[in-house]
Amino acid sequence: MISYRSAYANEAETIARLHAASWQKHYRGILRDTYLDQDVAADRLQLWQGRFQNPKGNQHILVAVDGEEVCGFACTYAEDDARYGALLDNLHVLPHWQGQGIGYRLMQLTAQWVHQRNCNSGLYLWVYEENTAARSFYERIGGTVAETTTVENPGGGVASVLRIIWPDPSAVLPT
Repeated sequence: MISYRSAYANEAETIARLHAASWQKHYRGILRDTYLDQDVAADRLQLWQGRFQNPKGNQHILVAVDGEEVCGFACTYAEDDARYGALLDNLHVLPHWQGQGIGYRLMQLTAQWVHQRNCNSGLYLWVYEENTAARSFYERIGGTVAETTTVENPGGGVASVLRIIWPDPSAVLPT
């Protein structure tokens, strides 16, 4: 049975491994192979160690857990953008756990956290335009594209990203 909770301070390495595994599976063809094969694990570990050692006051990290295994996570920053609200910076589920509602539940809990913190806040995220599976998921749960831009990828290169928004994140909450 999957349970959901705030991440523990000692879970940086676990979350970094999950993050890297997700990128290696879903970003092949978007990010450079050399980055995904050689550098992503160390890069994500550095990122998550920093996020846990020096957390921002508006940071919220949720994990989905099956027993002792962290099988998914979401990292959100409240009040990130004056127009769009809270930033869902990361939402990842281990590949073998996908399709079981974990990502959707993490979205619901994120929306609930954002709404409780500021009921007038929207929610947004950035998704690679080529990541069609993620885009479909976000659109199924009410997200709409607000804009497209180009970003520099970790490891080099550029790609198009879409800003997906939920002006009222409570729309994602169960009724």
